[in-house]
Amino acid sequence: MSKPDTDRVHVRCVLEGDVARMFRELESRGLVKSVREAVYHGIMAFYDKVMERDLLEARAKTSLQLAEEL
Repeated sequence: MSKPDTDRVHVRCVLEGDVARMFRELESRGLVKSVREAVYHGIMAFYDKVMERDLLEARAKTSLQLAEEL
């Protein structure tokens, strides 16, 4: 039995409305060349924001714990 490929995800979707407009604008400015590239950059940016938020939450919890210990 073969191991599932966990480093690959197939996505098939249609962009509509504001998201489609945003993609077309980015494409016309030469910032992305394909929907695949735009999705890649979007996921990377979203992941960075989530990790930044998680770090801020961890810092806040640590600060509260230190304040309670004093």
